[in-house]
Amino acid sequence: FLYKYVEYGKQQSCKNLSVLVLTVNNDFSGSDTEQLVDYAKEIEKDRPEFKIFKISGFETELNGILFLRELLHVNNDYLDEEFKKIIAKASLNPFCLYQSVYYLYEAGALGSDNDNHSYIISNEIFLNVVERMPDGVQEIIKKRWLAFLARYQLEEETCYSILGMVQILGILSQDQIRHLHLDISVVEQLSKHAFLLQREDKKYQFFHERIVYRQRHGGEYAFKAYRQHWVT
Repeated sequence: FLYKYVEYGKQQSCKNLSVLVLTVNNDFSGSDTEQLVDYAKEIEKDRPEFKIFKISGFETELNGILFLRELLHVNNDYLDEEFKKIIAKASLNPFCLYQSVYYLYEAGALGSDNDNHSYIISNEIFLNVVERMPDGVQEIIKKRWLAFLARYQLEEETCYSILGMVQILGILSQDQIRHLHLDISVVEQLSKHAFLLQREDKKYQFFHERIVYRQRHGGEYAFKAYRQHWVT
């Protein structure tokens, strides 16, 4: 459809006021998407109405501060200095800032109301947790992962078996969970804590590509999961 629509736009002679806006997340793009982007780049060379912009995320500290204010429902600047510390530890990347908020929530600095809106439980706890937050998103995810295992008293291999199957299959359906005898309660907890993402069709995938690469033994456990379920 997109190729046909673009070709139609290139060849029409009458005035057209329609606008087609496409966004591509490079973390999730496959070969088909990359071909479409390359195709659009070729068109851009000859057609001034085609424009491609690379969006790298927030560009200034203020962007990150305003984003954190929005996430935490803070409507003034009284925590801006703490938000600067979070940005310094996590970076301006929106995914990394989301991970820092998950960390704050799981460390007891944030609560959530009936509408799932986050709020700061106490300034003192919040300040202490920010000070203890590790540097770098990979360390933040690692800290969250270890806390997740400890909180639910889960065996790491049990979780990695699930993550390994998601890595092998790409998407994990409800039927596959049953047929592979995976623990649905653990799958749901992995989704609740944003290691996995439950889609609208109730299937599961990784919340983000960085979650895959954070798991140091991900390939090893994917191999174990493959042998366990399909190799006799």
